[in-house]
Amino acid sequence: MSTPLIKPLPSNWFISPRIDVLLISYGWLVFPIIYFTILKSGYMTEAHCFDALLIVTLTINFMHRNITHLFVYGDPIEFSARKTRYISLPLLLLCVSTSCILFLPHYFKWLVSLSVIWTIYHTIMQKVGLLRLYTKKSHPTYGARSDKVMIWLLLLGLIIFLANIESTYTTLNQVGRTGRGLATAFKPHKSLVRMLSWPMFAICSAYIIGYIRYGIQKNIWTPARIHYLVSYVLLLAFFSIDFLTAYAFFSLSHSIEYLTFSQHVARKRGENRPARSAIAYFSRKPLQTFIIYALLSSLILLTWRSTDSVSLKRFIVGTSFLHFLYDGWLWKLRKKDVAQTVEVHIT
Repeated sequence: MSTPLIKPLPSNWFISPRIDVLLISYGWLVFPIIYFTILKSGYMTEAHCFDALLIVTLTINFMHRNITHLFVYGDPIEFSARKTRYISLPLLLLCVSTSCILFLPHYFKWLVSLSVIWTIYHTIMQKVGLLRLYTKKSHPTYGARSDKVMIWLLLLGLIIFLANIESTYTTLNQVGRTGRGLATAFKPHKSLVRMLSWPMFAICSAYIIGYIRYGIQKNIWTPARIHYLVSYVLLLAFFSIDFLTAYAFFSLSHSIEYLTFSQHVARKRGENRPARSAIAYFSRKPLQTFIIYALLSSLILLTWRSTDSVSLKRFIVGTSFLHFLYDGWLWKLRKKDVAQTVEVHIT
């Protein structure tokens, strides 16, 4: 079977230069600017400022996770394509989560850990996907493997750097079961990690140099691609300043990218769907509908958090797996409707 060839349309941007740069690449940057400005002013204590950052992060993350359902249950064509999965999977996860909570509460903690680890993987793979999208718009035959290796190598370099800092283990031990598990796994091997640091640094550096040179040869270093990769490097750099706030900024970056992507895709896809479907209604009034959705979503989350934070946590953990799986089914670039929406062609 021949590999599909993806041919780009003239524009190297996903939506437009302004939106791609201000929202997709650097939309998250407003939060560290506000956060560290408030800290420096002394208007709030560090603890209160961090709590406020967590609330904002949770709220925007809640919006991005649940907007996925618009593309599943609000799109009759997509829903019909996987009707059995979209009906049975929520029921299955509800049964698993409820059973753990009622009969095996100890195992629910493992679900939380799995959700956290999968969230990290899911977030990184979204970075890979968007970088690949920008690459395919500038070079039709350039594969995704090089971009994927680049994104993961930069993350690996950060992990090795953080593993050599004692404060990393102190922080991890303070952030719950998953953090303590990571600290326990890495700390006994600190000397080995330190010994491997320089060889890994050499490998990463050699690959990055080769990656940049090959990109120059193939003329794929478009402004859109450069901005997005610089944004990713900046995000990683924040981990050397403050591990927990950097994790929040990373989550915000992921959510803003997804919300921007979803708003654009829903507007375009809804034009070709039945007029009475939710996604078609969204496409007719995208901005108004999105603002209403954002306000209602924020109100629901904040009210729920103030009245019953335990059940909210359980809901977030349980539905996180829906988001991960649905995303994997929805946004394959090789799918014809996805390729058309993001303006690349598969032949």
